[in-house]
Amino acid sequence: MTQEPLAPGEELRYCPQCGAPLALRLLPTEDRPRLTCDREHILYVNPKVIVGVIPERRGRILMMRRAIEPRYGAWTYPGGFMEIDETVEEGAVREAREEVGIQVRLGDIVGVYSRPAPQSPGIVSIVFGGRVVGGRVTPGREALEARWFRPEEIPWDDLPYETTGWALRDWLKQKRDRIRNRCQREGFSVRRAPPWGGGLKAGWRHKACRTSGSPPGRGAATVPCSPLHTKRCGLCTM
Repeated sequence: MTQEPLAPGEELRYCPQCGAPLALRLLPTEDRPRLTCDREHILYVNPKVIVGVIPERRGRILMMRRAIEPRYGAWTYPGGFMEIDETVEEGAVREAREEVGIQVRLGDIVGVYSRPAPQSPGIVSIVFGGRVVGGRVTPGREALEARWFRPEEIPWDDLPYETTGWALRDWLKQKRDRIRNRCQREGFSVRRAPPWGGGLKAGWRHKACRTSGSPPGRGAATVPCSPLHTKRCGLCTM
């Protein structure tokens, strides 16, 4: 993920149309003060758009450790500023390729997040889920390293921004809900939520498979729900 933009107005001193100095003025045509020059050219200051993707494979997600300021050394998913000539989907795919060397197939949008000025730089972040479909994990120039994490291993204390944590928690919730719904459709009894994210405790358990070859009473047993459980019931796929 690229560097943060400057706070609105810090680098905006001259009109890009005529070169005259800019100043905040309230014009009759506007509802709030705008940066304008003495010719009343208006320079609108809008949020920057950031796109990102949470790459997933075999129950783990790929995260990278930032090699740039700000937040040098923090862990995040691939992401960065959109280019002017690309869609949000194209931007997310490009960032994954540039930052960690992988090709992703985008899934659903995990969420849209914002950090408005003046407390923050003024950004809108759009984050997708994605499956890794090609490439080789190779950290780019903005990454110190890249590593696969199981959901319970996500380094929550070493994330760079609030929006990073929001997106990861939303991704975990979507995965948890998807697993729960699938288990319920197949007749499993979900007792508690899986132990991923948001301080949830370990111990999500559901009834074991009721296969025709199971001994009497085995169907009522409980087993941990984890990616390894796919060998037994094929339902809890991460």
